[in-house]
Formats: sequence, C-alpha cells, structure tokens
Amino acid sequence: MGRSTVIGAMALALLGSSPAVGAAASTNNVLPSSAHARRPTYDKGGWRCAPGFVWRNAGRSDWLCVDPGEARRIEQENLQAPKSWIELPDGTRACRAGLVTRDATKKDGVCVDPIRHELVREMNLALYTVR
Repeated sequence: MGRSTVIGAMALALLGSSPAVGAAASTNNVLPSSAHARRPTYDKGGWRCAPGFVWRNAGRSDWLCVDPGEARRIEQENLQAPKSWIELPDGTRACRAGLVTRDATKKDGVCVDPIRHELVREMNLALYTVR
C-alpha cells in the first residue's frame, strides 16, 4: 500500500460518513443540476472515483471526485493562479482586489471570485461533515 493511499485512507476515516451530495460548476458560476461531487470509494486496488467522476486535483491533499468539466476548470484555475496574485514586499502573496482564496483544500491559495469560492465550499461538503 503506497503512502498516498494510506494518507487518503486516514483522511477519509477521519471525515465521517456524510452522504456524497454536493455541487460542482462546469464552465461558469452557475450550478448545473447534473454536476455532483462525491467521496471516493476504497477497494483492494486503492481509492477510486465512481464511474463518470475524476479526481478534482486542486492540490496534493485533494480527495474529492468531481465531474470531468469541474476537473478541467480546476486545472485552468491552477494554471492561471499566478495572474491573480499580488507579490507583497515580505515575499508572500495576496489575492488581487475582488478575489478570495478558493480553499478547495487547507493549503489552496488559488484566487477566485467569491461566488466560485462558495461553489467550491459546497463541493467540499461531499467530503466534510459541516454542522
């Protein structure tokens, strides 16, 4: 069993067993009714996404399965990320005015508009139990 499989298993075990219900955006900030986010399932070969879903890949610790359109959008946001940052004198960076961090994972620093941030938060509910 590889290190990433063990880490993923531990993360999912800690997350509880909330239903896999969430929403994902495909090409804009409108929620298509057919888009969903899901928790992966584990079998003897490791963690897998259900048929029709792929890994979101917002960062190394991103364990969410989404529709392929959402995964493409995340990939594009990741590629465009440097254009949305302002380099600060102390060597850190911040989001340009009007943008906030996407927060797909704890260390996700990609800057997006606030509506997109909320959509990503809704997707994360497929993994995390929020009360």
